[in-house]
Amino acid sequence: MNLRDQWSGLFWLIFAGLVGTASYRMGIGTFQVPGPGLLPLLAAGAVGLLALLLAVKGTLRKEEGGKIGELWTGATWTKVALVSAALLVYALVLTRLGFLMATFGLMTLLFSILGRARWWIRVSVALVTVLVAYAVFRVWLDVALPKGLLGL
Repeated sequence: MNLRDQWSGLFWLIFAGLVGTASYRMGIGTFQVPGPGLLPLLAAGAVGLLALLLAVKGTLRKEEGGKIGELWTGATWTKVALVSAALLVYALVLTRLGFLMATFGLMTLLFSILGRARWWIRVSVALVTVLVAYAVFRVWLDVALPKGLLGL
């Protein structure tokens, strides 16, 4: 029996139940005419299902050795700090530079921090990621994104 998994599963199961109840009260509507609570209810259902699986796994599995402090061994804190700083800078420059430029810069930097691919692969993947995100949110879903310097 793994008590950590059981308690974690129970916590997230209760959390999913609270979110699901609040979502239902907001009104879920139908799939043709969704209400404001439909998406949170579906998300709560997914979290609840995963929490239940975690709790069951924790009950059926034998206790694994190790302490909580061992989870952090080998963590590269410089990467964590760099990613956090990059996200902070992104939030600060998003409206000035616009979605395309700021997100391209962020994605290129994140791929450089976390990956070891050649520079042209990092830049290409960042460009494709930004263009796909722009196509989905701006073109398909018609979400207003910050225009910035390019006016796009």
